[in-house]
Amino acid sequence: MHKVLLTSIAFLAAGVPITAFAEMTTEEIVDMFPGAQKIEIKRRANTTKVEVLVDGEKIEVTFDNATNQIRKRETERLSDNDLADELDDIEQHNGDTYADEDHDRDEADDDSDDDRGSSHDNDDSDDSDSDDSDSDDDDSDNDSDDDGGDDSDDDEGDDR
Repeated sequence: MHKVLLTSIAFLAAGVPITAFAEMTTEEIVDMFPGAQKIEIKRRANTTKVEVLVDGEKIEVTFDNATNQIRKRETERLSDNDLADELDDIEQHNGDTYADEDHDRDEADDDSDDDRGSSHDNDDSDDSDSDDSDSDDDDSDNDSDDDGGDDSDDDEGDDR
């Protein structure tokens, strides 16, 4: 502890600037771009890169995390094809790639997509291997020795 205190005092005496971490919040970044159709934020150790789609332009801004100052800003007017690709990408993500107040609605959308035949469908009502009956004809009762349903010798916890 004593060594850390002395090191800090030495830096202050030498005039080395010590800045607090002042990274902008997501809300602050979003508020900077009213009317944006897409905002993508990539946070790194020293910088935050923001890509924005607004009014047919793609804007890329890199902020310094310590000072919140803009290090680099580029603006590109998108061609009709590039704009269509960007808008299609937004459609594929439901326009919402963030966890926010309408996250539950997005989850419901995802659930309804699953109900329409997705490979993630957890509904067993239409599965042919579902064992809803007491018959042993379909061998779905963990009957590994195929003895017609006699599970007396299939005890997983037997002491042999």
